[in-house]
Amino acid sequence: MQERAAINIANSIRMKRSQYPTRAYLLVEGQDDKAFFGRYTNSESCNIMVAHGRPRVVEVILELDRTNFHGALGIVDADFEVLERKEPPSPNILVTDHHDVECMMLNSPAMGHLLRELGEEDLISSFQAERRGEVVEHLLSIGKVIGYLRWVSARRQWALKFEGLSFKAFVREKDFSFEPRGLLEEVRRHQGGRAGVVPSVAELEAGIDQIKDPVHDAWHVCCGHDLVELLSIGLRRVLGRNNDADVHGERLEQQLRLAYEESYFLHTKLFASIQAWGQRNPPFKVLPPASA
Repeated sequence: MQERAAINIANSIRMKRSQYPTRAYLLVEGQDDKAFFGRYTNSESCNIMVAHGRPRVVEVILELDRTNFHGALGIVDADFEVLERKEPPSPNILVTDHHDVECMMLNSPAMGHLLRELGEEDLISSFQAERRGEVVEHLLSIGKVIGYLRWVSARRQWALKFEGLSFKAFVREKDFSFEPRGLLEEVRRHQGGRAGVVPSVAELEAGIDQIKDPVHDAWHVCCGHDLVELLSIGLRRVLGRNNDADVHGERLEQQLRLAYEESYFLHTKLFASIQAWGQRNPPFKVLPPASA
């Protein structure tokens, strides 16, 4: 089914080529990625298409490569590929600078803009003084534990479900503190009927211990969606005074995209890679003339 869907997308692109012979096609994973890249691409020379998932972006590009189709570019989240030292399977597939687009935005001045907009200066100062570190450092310290758990699950084919995980089960809203064991217990509970066949808390702990390494870049270990959910909890009482709806994860990601200025994107490795791809694939252009 997955393969057929990829072929259908590839065939759709081939059909469009007959109408628009010089138009480029940019394949992205999801609607949020389309919203992000839509701000930096040239709509007159490039169509953005959502493939619904990383594997499908890869499959579509490889299918188009197979028939020597030119002018299609896929952009996917790096996920753990950089840490695994894996290269994209095609020169027509590029990866994000960090784990995903959300990490790229959080590791930019957009994070400061968001804190100034939704946080309270006195609360943030008090929190940083008590923790002796920046807000982002606290987010990364928690996010790395979740990230390592995601990574070891993928490596060992545990197929743990993380979507819909209750972060309040292991991050206290009143003081923004983290309970590692609470995370592992919540992950097991979250598997529902599979709880009897998933690894025990002790096995999860051992898996994390075996994979973690202080040399790992936290921005590649952490999942951006996890960091946003953590920030959402912090902004309710500890870093700001917001109700749940105002700092809901999806809304925070939208506000991050608005706070992420074009100049930040122009200084990323991904932007340089898109430029280089355009130079190798004339006349197809993804970027506007001024930045291409």
